[in-house]
Amino acid sequence: MMQLYEEGGSDKEVMKLLRILPKDFEKKLKTDKDFANLIEYGRVASEAWWLKLGRKCASNKGSGEYSFWALNMDHRFGWKKSSNLTVEEKEQEDPKSLLKDLNSRLKRISRYSAGEAAQENSFGPSTTFRAS
Repeated sequence: MMQLYEEGGSDKEVMKLLRILPKDFEKKLKTDKDFANLIEYGRVASEAWWLKLGRKCASNKGSGEYSFWALNMDHRFGWKKSSNLTVEEKEQEDPKSLLKDLNSRLKRISRYSAGEAAQENSFGPSTTFRAS
C-alpha cells in the first residue's frame, strides 16, 4: 500500500489494492487511528512524489509534460492556476500597453458608474496612470 503512495498513487488505487469501497475506506479512516495516520502519511508521500516529478518537468522546457503535471496537480490536490499566462508571457508584456489597457478599462468603468458610486472611487473617474 505504501509503495503505491510513494509512487504517486491515490486513495482510489489503495482502495482497489485493499478491495474496499470508498464508504468503507472513509469509515475506517474515522474509526481506526493507526489506519488514518498511515493514509495521511501516504497522501504526503504521494504529493511529494508528484512535486518531485514537477521539478523534473520544469527542467524539460517545451516537453509538454508540464501542462499534464499542472492539470494533474489541480485535479489531484486542488491546485489552481492563478492566470492563463505563464510567467514568461507575463514578463514579455509591455508595461505601456498594460497601462493603456488599464486606463481604457477605467474609462469604461467610469462611464457605467453614476453619481456617488463614481465619487467613492478614490482614483476618480478621470484618473490616468503613466509609466515612470
